[in-house]
Amino acid sequence: MTIIRIVIINEPLLKAIDKASRALKTTRSVIICDAVELALCRQNIEAAELRHAQGYAGKPVKTGEFDVWIKEQDWRRANTSDQNMMRLPDNL
Repeated sequence: MTIIRIVIINEPLLKAIDKASRALKTTRSVIICDAVELALCRQNIEAAELRHAQGYAGKPVKTGEFDVWIKEQDWRRANTSDQNMMRLPDNL
C-alpha cells in the first residue's frame, strides 16, 4: 500500500467520516478507501451502461424481432406443467 497524505476534506465531510468510522469501528482510511472504490465501481458501471446504450442506438430493435419470446417472458403461462413452481397471482 502507498500512503497518501495530501487530501483536502471539508470539515462537515470529515465529521461525517469520523462518525461513520466510529459507528463501524474502523478507521478514516478504510472509510475513504471504500468510498473511492465505490466511486470507481460506479464510474465503470456508468461507462458500461453508456456503451450498452450506444450499441443499441447503433442497431435498434426491429419491430417484431423478439415477439417469439413474449410467451416465455410471461412466467404465469410459461412452464405451467411444472407443479413445483410457485404460482403467481393473476393480478400481477
